[in-house]
Amino acid sequence: MIEILSGFPDDVLAVEASGEISAEDYRKVLIPAALEKMKGHEAVRLFCQILPGATVEAGRGGGRFLVQTEAGGG
Repeated sequence: MIEILSGFPDDVLAVEASGEISAEDYRKVLIPAALEKMKGHEAVRLFCQILPGATVEAGRGGGRFLVQTEAGGG
């Protein structure tokens, strides 16, 4: 399961992953939230809290995104 977290800066998409993470979680939760967040920002940061025991459904990619990372988190 993927849940959107609140209380983060506006340019941060914060999520929590727990239990089994399925392609449906990507399609119905993560991707729409990311697309919405990207409408208002040139760059968006992703914070992902992965709880112990979280697993990704084998062979079930949720989509493709181009991700650029920043060294040092800043």
